[in-house]
Amino acid sequence: IYMMNKRGGGNYRGIGSGHIVITGNPSAENLKAVLLEIFHPDHCVSDEPDKSNQSPETRQSSNTPLSLASRLSRWFPKAAGDWGDRTPDVVVLLPHNSRAEPAIRSWLKEKRQQDISSKVWVLKGSVFSALDMQQRCVAHRAKAFLILPPELMEISASGAIREDTENVVRCVSVRRHAWQSHIVVMLLLSEHKELITAAVLPSERIDAVRKATGVYNDSRVECVSDMLGCSPAGHHREELPNTGLHDHRV
Repeated sequence: IYMMNKRGGGNYRGIGSGHIVITGNPSAENLKAVLLEIFHPDHCVSDEPDKSNQSPETRQSSNTPLSLASRLSRWFPKAAGDWGDRTPDVVVLLPHNSRAEPAIRSWLKEKRQQDISSKVWVLKGSVFSALDMQQRCVAHRAKAFLILPPELMEISASGAIREDTENVVRCVSVRRHAWQSHIVVMLLLSEHKELITAAVLPSERIDAVRKATGVYNDSRVECVSDMLGCSPAGHHREELPNTGLHDHRV
């Protein structure tokens, strides 16, 4: 037990079912944003301006930066009903070389996070490990998986391609271990939506899915691209906010 704790933080030992697993290679700031959104009292906070009365042309031309929490809040209220009045546990599964792991542990120890720290398990491991998925994360009981990338401003263009590719493969592995779970995959580059349809969705559904509004929803898999900002042809967008998040519409 001591060695397992030293290597990866032990196991998730929550009671019941329906927890959320956050994985990928996220930055500490993105992790904080997601955790604060999940544990927000109404699960539906957003700093996005109301666009319900805007024309499609106006919405299409808008280029207002949105936070990751705001983007996530579009998905979470739809899933939150599955938990009822009970706040779900969250398992954070990070790579062994993750720079976010010590930072997020330190953040959870702060007094102002004491209300959520008991609901969060921070583990080191991989979605490609059957031991990590089935025994440590209890993947077969998870309600949802969030697969997150690092901040775009932290990596090169080639790094963004690598991170997206790895997250698509992570998505495939999660489906194998937790086929019943809802999966949200966040990509750095919009053109990599094609990887999700090729690797995850049935081929007969690709054309229909491509006509959707940027959210692929089939077999409980969602692909939310443009959430962390990107530029066409793999080039980084200039003047990104400090969080590295930007709403990029093609």
